[in-house]
This record gives sequence, C-alpha cells and structure tokens, in this order.
Amino acid sequence: MRGKLQQYRLDTKRPEHVKLTELIKDDPQNRLIVAVRQYFRTQFSDIFTSTLQEDYATYCSVVEAALDIDTRHAAADRFVEALAAIYGADQLLTDFFLGLYVSRSIYVHGGATQIAASGATKEATAYQYFVSRKAKLTALRMLSRDVIMRALGRPEDPYGFEPPDSVKPILRKTLLSDGLWDRTKGLPNKAGAADAICARTDEEYEEIEELAIALQADLEWTCVTKPVDAKHIQKGIGTCALILARLTKSSGPIYAISDRLGNAADAGDADEIRKWNIDEHEWIKTWVKENDRVTAMQVIVAVLASYFDGMG
Repeated sequence: MRGKLQQYRLDTKRPEHVKLTELIKDDPQNRLIVAVRQYFRTQFSDIFTSTLQEDYATYCSVVEAALDIDTRHAAADRFVEALAAIYGADQLLTDFFLGLYVSRSIYVHGGATQIAASGATKEATAYQYFVSRKAKLTALRMLSRDVIMRALGRPEDPYGFEPPDSVKPILRKTLLSDGLWDRTKGLPNKAGAADAICARTDEEYEEIEELAIALQADLEWTCVTKPVDAKHIQKGIGTCALILARLTKSSGPIYAISDRLGNAADAGDADEIRKWNIDEHEWIKTWVKENDRVTAMQVIVAVLASYFDGMG
C-alpha cells in the first residue's frame, strides 16, 4: 500500500475520477467506497500499525468490492475466477490469487494457519506459493488500483495497449522470474556450452531468441526467490562473451564491449561489471532480431550482468 502518492491524486478531468466523486456524494457506504476508504487508511499507516497480513486482507476487500464478487458461497473460487477473467488463468496466476485469499481468510478468521502450511490441499499449496513470492506489496497495490479503475469505467485503449501503470508487468516479474532463472542458469554453464550454442541450427537457436525476449521483459532479480551464485553468473557471462567473440569474429565494437565484460567476469571483478552496466546500459534494451544471433546474446549477457547492480 505504501507507495508514491503523487500519481494517485484526484484528477477531475479523468472520467473514472469523476465517477468516484459522484459515488462518494450519492452513497458514502457504497461497497466500493468503503473498500477504497480502507485502502487509503492502510496507505497512510506504518508497518507497526498495519501489518502485512492486514494489508493482504484489505487488498482482497478492494478486489471483492471493485469486481462486485458475491462472497456468500465459494468465496475463494469466485475471487480467483473474477481475477483470472481479467488477468489470465495461468496456473501461477491462479495460485497467487488463491494464496492471497487464503492469507486473507487466515487473518480475518484465524485457526487455519497450520492447515495452510501443511501443503495437503490446493489452498495450502497456493498459500505457500503466495507467501514465497517477492515484491507482493508492489504488485498488490497496483492490482487493487487497477481493479478500482476498471470498476470506475477507465476507458480501454482503442489499440489494445495496456496503460502505463498496468499491473501486468509487475505481476509477470513476480511470478515468472524464478522460472526464467531456472531456464537461463544451465544454458551457458554446461560443459562445452559455447560450442553447443554456436552449433545450433537457426531453428534450434530460436529457443535462445525467445529466452532473450522473455528475460528482457519479465526477469527481475529482486523477484528471484531461489539461490543465485555470483560465480555462476560470472561464468555464464564469460561463456556469452566467448560466443559473441565467435559471432563477431573478434572484431568490431560489439566484440570490444563484450570482451571488456567477459574479462571482468573472468577476473571476478563485480565493481568492473557494475561500471560496464553503467557505460553500456543500452545493451539490455537491444531489439532481438529474428535470425540475428548477436542481438539475442547481447540481451542475455546484459541481463546476467545486471544481477550485480543489486550487489555491493
């Protein structure tokens, strides 16, 4: 809840904001108004007067009100179905949403903590998954705001683009970062990895291109919950630099830039890797071109190097 407030100020030129003020005027006890009031009560609380568990329960109240969910019967299922209809029914998403609701139930009703921690039911599994995720507060703050704006009639983009404050990017990072790291860590670290990757056919190399695009869009190191070994990443950087050397025939600016990074990784010099990240910050934004092996490898090595920005 505790986010930047400036972007959430009332704007009387936006139709959804106008609708909110009209609801407040017409019915101060409207279900959505009560939820929003609770939301902002928590927004201004501190961590000592508002626990994380209370925040989670408040997020659920906001979602229930904004989506007008009937919670009298099968509340958890209805909660998940309503959110899945908007954000997708991927298993990771539905587990996250269900885990959120179980967390709310434990806070509100109590008595279910041991059951939720046992792993014996889908609710228990979902709860454990939800608790294990990082960046939950940021994702849930944006999620609750997003459903409120939808309920207030925020206009849809005529071309289907998501608004700049859409919750979907942070949800994807929160839920997908572990899997992306699992896919990436073994690729450049296996014995003979450089030879194996360079020997791939164009069709086989498409997997590398797809991985580079996914890493660029959805990997956030702070959302990775699994152990990450800096030496493991440095070895991967060295492999990627070697591949780029072969692809560029050890000449040209791309080779020179990647060689500098590879040498820093081989020396275990995290400070130099961080300096490289500053000097070559555009590399991570490289457009991955179809059938262009260089651009895909540029993105992968830059993503690996970005891990060191959060160290030291």
